[in-house]
Amino acid sequence: MPQRNSSTRVMTPTVQGDDSYVVVRKLTVGEAQEVMRERQRHSKEARKALQQAGEDQALRDIFKEESQADAAYETFDWAVRRFADHILSWNWVLDDGTPMPQVKDDPSILAQLTSDEMKVISDALGSNEDAAKN
Repeated sequence: MPQRNSSTRVMTPTVQGDDSYVVVRKLTVGEAQEVMRERQRHSKEARKALQQAGEDQALRDIFKEESQADAAYETFDWAVRRFADHILSWNWVLDDGTPMPQVKDDPSILAQLTSDEMKVISDALGSNEDAAKN
């Protein structure tokens, strides 16, 4: 009988040491499309701001920088919210060696992850086969 396998256990020794892992539920196509739509919306807003700046290069540079910063923050914020929904379990620890709470029990724990830990999770959520090899 068919059984959908949408979750995966990824070993994470590069960020949490030997025998560490995270179990995630993969993103759906619809969720990936949501990210793309947001990026496209930001690109359109950036182009519009640049057009409004006209020939003033300094103003154009300011609009471009602000737009990129806004897009980066919103993408990051979206990723953190998605992580909370997709991280099923882990055996990760904090700097002092105490176990991290499970995300389902305390989603605020995501704010304590390092950028490398977030990248490992992000790779695991997508179709990046390299993440499974870690």
